[in-house]
Amino acid sequence: MGGSDRRTLAAAWAVARRGLRRRVWATVALAVLATLAGGVVIAAVAGARRTGSAIDRLVGYSRPEHLYVQTADSATAEKVAALPQVADSDRFPFIFLSRTADGTDAVPLVSFAAADERAFRTMNRNLVLHGRQARVDDPAELMVNERAARHLRLRVGSSVTLHAYSLDQVQSSADTGGLVNAPPAGPAFAFQVVGVVRAPADVNPGADNDVVSYLGRDVVVMTPAFLRAYAAGLGTRPDDLPGMEGVRIRLRHGLADLDAFTAAARPVIGDQAEILTGSDTAAAAVAVKRATRFQAVALLAFAGLAALAGLLIVGQPCRARWRWTPATTRPSGPWA
Repeated sequence: MGGSDRRTLAAAWAVARRGLRRRVWATVALAVLATLAGGVVIAAVAGARRTGSAIDRLVGYSRPEHLYVQTADSATAEKVAALPQVADSDRFPFIFLSRTADGTDAVPLVSFAAADERAFRTMNRNLVLHGRQARVDDPAELMVNERAARHLRLRVGSSVTLHAYSLDQVQSSADTGGLVNAPPAGPAFAFQVVGVVRAPADVNPGADNDVVSYLGRDVVVMTPAFLRAYAAGLGTRPDDLPGMEGVRIRLRHGLADLDAFTAAARPVIGDQAEILTGSDTAAAAVAVKRATRFQAVALLAFAGLAALAGLLIVGQPCRARWRWTPATTRPSGPWA
């Protein structure tokens, strides 16, 4: 091979390398764009799926009751809870407490005390966001939901004092179905916040909902040990407190056991006692899903737009790069 041939070959190889280098960087850039576009689409679709199923997953974790039975007294409620169709049960009566000694709360509290170790643990479980579950044998440990923590400026480790109403005030309010419009005349109780929690009924879609009793309220949760101390402070037994006659029931096979349970419960509770299916948790889930469904659809629409934009951005350079151009045919014959 002559010197001119070697120089021609070297020049051709240099031109080829420059073209290959340009193609490599262009290919890398296209790959990065495709990866980013695909990542955005995957994240949006995953977000839509998680948003659409979030409240269902929270309800599944909570394990709410299938039905609520209003009986004549606490002893009858215990008999109902022992029926063979019952898989689990709990009771957590409403506790009349005020944040202020004069009862002029700017933000009324919704206070519950677990009657046993099942409430808020095996049924109607709260998702612990910060801290831990309150110990069932400690009357001074308190859990609050996110709304109460925000409004009352509480966090794990905070101390708070709540004022109880007297037994007469509590019974009068329970009979009339209203709040106590007087300063609390019962003892005061000191608490320490050990957990900030979330329940399905705490997930407020934004609008008031008159189906769910405690949707979007400041909720505090006390222990069975507190319920005993509270009853002693009011001069009564825990079983005699208003609200202890109601029991929440989870059936072994869901509402498929409703007829069998009703037949077994009626001789115990009488014909006038109420058996109410559903729960505040289930009603809250319906309200929340109406709001999250729109968010999930919006995320899916965004994923579609992101996919289309990615195809346009990546597709145009590819089209220009790989467009087929027919080769020019040289004429032949005497005119060549």
